[in-house]
Amino acid sequence: MNKFTFIFIVVLFCGKILSQNIKPNTTIPHKKGDIFQYQHSDIGYQPDTIQVSTISDSVDSSGNIYFTQKAINTNPTKSVVLLHDSAGYKIDQNNNVWGPGLNGGGLIYKLNGKTGESWCLIEGNNYAKAKIGGIFQMQIFGHLTNVIEFDSYFWYSKQDSITMLVDLVTLEYGIIARLGTEEGPGRVDIIGADINGIQYGNLKTVSVRNENTLPNDFTLDQNYPNPFNPSTEIRYSVPTVSVVKLSIYDILGQEIATLVNEQMQPGNYSIQWNASRMSSGLYFARLSVITGKGQSFTQTRKMMFTK
Repeated sequence: MNKFTFIFIVVLFCGKILSQNIKPNTTIPHKKGDIFQYQHSDIGYQPDTIQVSTISDSVDSSGNIYFTQKAINTNPTKSVVLLHDSAGYKIDQNNNVWGPGLNGGGLIYKLNGKTGESWCLIEGNNYAKAKIGGIFQMQIFGHLTNVIEFDSYFWYSKQDSITMLVDLVTLEYGIIARLGTEEGPGRVDIIGADINGIQYGNLKTVSVRNENTLPNDFTLDQNYPNPFNPSTEIRYSVPTVSVVKLSIYDILGQEIATLVNEQMQPGNYSIQWNASRMSSGLYFARLSVITGKGQSFTQTRKMMFTK
């Protein structure tokens, strides 16, 4: 391999290398309604947030799983990079994942594979290959998780190759990171997810129904559902670049959760709050905003949690 082959994991992640034989008893998330949120970063560009939603899933008579995902940029708006705008996937009975790869579709992940195992990304094309670069552990959303590193290569010859993409994949969260070469479009890292109704990280989602319409006013909508158990969706709108804080308070006025606290671009947003660790009762969502001109806005909504 020539000097253009890059080993990302040693530089970017610290993890304990595991046994070659991780035998998963499940597969990557694929249910309709699952949401994954990533931060895209690249030298010379502002950080961008990408939301990936699973919009359909099905199983055929042979047990093969099919699912489709759609990606949109949420902050700021620009073309999706590194993640496909829309993509279809298949998980076969051997826990192999088929989907879009380099210059076409093919076998992208062998979830039961071993370190060093390689295969053609596209059937019949010996110049686009994938390889399991390692199996290790790292902390994701507060707990130790098994991670598989999948490297995608383009081979010019038997001697020379270029690493095009590195995917880090877990059974719990699917893709947790995707990295391009130093000449490529940066990297994405997972920052939040909603999988089977359970929220991980700090998930902020754009309301798809209004994704192309900028709001005129600051608003905090009533949460839905209300009453709720245990999760509820809170939607809010930001018409100008502002510092936004969205917090949850109990009936005593104590702040028990901060869902958002950062500068945000104009847009319509939503976020899930999971109250499974809280007691039943009345809670308050409060949106506090300071605009670039020093103006302030505050709105509060009552929420009822019932177990």
